[in-house]
Amino acid sequence: MEGEPVRPDATRGSALVTAVIDAARKHCMTAAERAHYGIFSGRVWGTQISPQIRDLIYRYQPG
Repeated sequence: MEGEPVRPDATRGSALVTAVIDAARKHCMTAAERAHYGIFSGRVWGTQISPQIRDLIYRYQPG
């Protein structure tokens, strides 16, 4: 809610893409020798980054 403090520790049943999350749900990925732009566009995005984010989202889907 707008104006409410963010409490990642209270989030249940969903994934967060954030730097602040408990260790049990934290997932780290590294794209070696890539700058910010290179991570979010082109081949690296399609073959390395996007599949990991997709899998993380599906892992926390209900059911």
